[in-house]
Amino acid sequence: METISVIAGLLIFVVWGVAIIGLINPKWLQGKKENSKLMTRKEIGLGTLGATVLLGIIGLLTSPSPDKTDGNNQKANVSVNAIDSEKNADSENLKIDYVIISDDKKRNITRKVSVELPERISEQQLTQIANEIKNEDSENYERTFIMYRIKGEKSVAAWATTHFDPNLDIHFIGLSSEDFKKLLNVKYDVDGEVIGEWISPNGFTDHIDVIYRKGQQYFKKEFYIDATMKPYELVKDGDTFRYKDPNETQYFVIDANGDLEYRGETSLVYLAKELESY
Repeated sequence: METISVIAGLLIFVVWGVAIIGLINPKWLQGKKENSKLMTRKEIGLGTLGATVLLGIIGLLTSPSPDKTDGNNQKANVSVNAIDSEKNADSENLKIDYVIISDDKKRNITRKVSVELPERISEQQLTQIANEIKNEDSENYERTFIMYRIKGEKSVAAWATTHFDPNLDIHFIGLSSEDFKKLLNVKYDVDGEVIGEWISPNGFTDHIDVIYRKGQQYFKKEFYIDATMKPYELVKDGDTFRYKDPNETQYFVIDANGDLEYRGETSLVYLAKELESY
């Protein structure tokens, strides 16, 4: 229908072009036959007017309706926005299979909950879980403290907390889920042969650990989102690496799974997971 409207508009220009020539030289419109009747300027004008009106009506009837088109576009946009909103809502309301490790209560004064998460999650999802845990107990506590750790990460401190004191306060001790993704994409390089790469989630300063060899020397270098530490020289003994500085009591062991154990004088401090496992 839109094509017919365009053609009708073009024909109007053709009709007026012929009419102008005919008005200037009526004989031009006379047929090739000698006895054909010569059209008067009045007949040319009336014919042009009639043809213009007819073609104009055809053009109006076949032209698309702006309101209808805009309405369809508006409906399409609303539908797309609705789908996007629904996807965003679904992504934030996904069920997180968290595990409550401990739940200590002291009358109606305090409640302390320790939670294990399968992975780092968003602030919105933390809010969702915090309210679920708080509301599942019918007792009204003056303060509710909830601490979160990530499964498989033996860190010094909790990854995040959501405390009601009495209003909800969310605090990330380690990196948020978004910042952790940035850390995984950090570009780093070392001047030597890489022995291993690990994500070190100690709960305070999540970073990437790289142990490498340069000649007969071994080094450990730490990479953060916005900083790189100078390398520490290590002494290797099998799968164990110690600081060359004798005053440093912490040392590192690459275990059977390829993970890096941070060890102190008496026990395992925390475990850095092999980078390839993320």
